[in-house]
Amino acid sequence: MAKARGSTPRQDTWPKNASPPPGSPSTTTPERPTVPDSLERIYRAVPSINCRGLCTDSCGPIDMSDEERRRIAARGVTIPTLAELLPTLLDDHPPDCPALVAGRCTVYEDRPLICRLWGTVESMPCPHGCQPTPGLLVDAGAHTLIQRSLTVGGRGNQ
Repeated sequence: MAKARGSTPRQDTWPKNASPPPGSPSTTTPERPTVPDSLERIYRAVPSINCRGLCTDSCGPIDMSDEERRRIAARGVTIPTLAELLPTLLDDHPPDCPALVAGRCTVYEDRPLICRLWGTVESMPCPHGCQPTPGLLVDAGAHTLIQRSLTVGGRGNQ
């Protein structure tokens, strides 16, 4: 079969020391720029779950990064730090989350990582049968995400 005039030879027959033909994929991968970590990137690493909203009895005192606390405060909700809650944590009935109103999370779109992890991690499966996709996150992976969130979002005196 004759080669058509002006056509580019196949990539595997192109001379080894020559640049790839125009329009062909590069034979080497250029270095990717480093993308800074962000809470949004961390949140995307959490498996998705089709929550039915049945777990509000689990919404209690939690910890979060400084940035997550600021985002929630910007929505008009103050979540006490664990240090502020310490005296009540030993009670038989620790307080509910202040963001929980009439059985719904009022800051759901800005909820902290620990709330996003609930139901998606091996040691925190949904008690109501909601299943994460693609599956449960291993505990070590959840610990890594938590550490990343505290590094990115800051950790004050909590």
